[in-house]
Amino acid sequence: MLNRFSRGLTPIGIDIGPTGIRAVQLRCAGTRPALAAAAEIERAEPGRPLGDAEAERLAEVLRRQGFSGNRCVIAAPQEQLLTGVLDLPPRRSGAPVDVIAAAEMARTHKCDPAGLEVGLWEIAPPAGQKFTGAPCMVVAARAADLERPVESLERAGLEVIAIDAPALALQRSVTPAAPRAGAFVSVGMGSSLVIAVRDGAVVLQRHLPEHGAAQLIRALASRLSVDEQTVGVLVAQRQTLQSPWADLEEAGATIRDFCESLRRELQLSLGYVSQKYPSSAADETVAFVGAGSEFPGVSAELSKVFGGSGVPVTLDRLADTSGHELHAGGVGLMLAAGLALHGQRVAAEVTVP
Repeated sequence: MLNRFSRGLTPIGIDIGPTGIRAVQLRCAGTRPALAAAAEIERAEPGRPLGDAEAERLAEVLRRQGFSGNRCVIAAPQEQLLTGVLDLPPRRSGAPVDVIAAAEMARTHKCDPAGLEVGLWEIAPPAGQKFTGAPCMVVAARAADLERPVESLERAGLEVIAIDAPALALQRSVTPAAPRAGAFVSVGMGSSLVIAVRDGAVVLQRHLPEHGAAQLIRALASRLSVDEQTVGVLVAQRQTLQSPWADLEEAGATIRDFCESLRRELQLSLGYVSQKYPSSAADETVAFVGAGSEFPGVSAELSKVFGGSGVPVTLDRLADTSGHELHAGGVGLMLAAGLALHGQRVAAEVTVP
């Protein structure tokens, strides 16, 4: 499948993670974009919301690294997203679909609908459920949870033009790079996200808070009887090795356990999707991305545990990255790239906040 991208520079996609911030800007023309600029910086205050000082530092890095303009798109934190499938009137009916979705999500999650930001997209009807209108996947976030990073970025001179759902941003970047993949696994530092796609639309997004690279680092520290800082030193020493843990059997076993646990969680999710969409054929390919996939040995082990069907999807598969030196091919930059492509119709048409 070929996608045609609107011409010109994209906004800056900014992925604010618990331990690092990753930014991507693309230049689009024809069927394949080119990487215009990319940057990665460590968080000054890991795990905390982005504040003014860190936003100023980010803005300065973007200026130095060759980014153009100040328009940017960020992701809503997955752990703060409320998700669900709702039976909503079709948009062509003229009904206030977003208002209805906000009211339903607020009722389910016992919160004020006026304080929710909502995004939604239509999906095929899941089996075993009756719908009178259009089945829609809905994501919502409390506006108060989104305000602080937006305000800090805007005080630093950046204009936040959209807050995107991570699943949609990843679909936007992974689908053109791996069009046959029926499932994505984004291995982040703090958690992982499992995404299933059927008929061009995300039909499942499952957050796995116990399956991030930070948890793997803690497990390695425990198994090797060292502190987490020492694990960081070991990682740095093994970044370029073909078999990075060959001399540390316990470390290799820990990584295998981590990847096998991810595989089991994915199989649970895909089993559920197969029940809901029994007649919808999906390719066996599993695409994996994310900062955690850069961890030495993780990509190779994920490929093994998925039986050869798991493939790392790197930024150089999506875009021409000539002239840019990217760590691990840019596998950790795919969310930022998807955020940069906000507004590009590279997959199912969706409505986002």
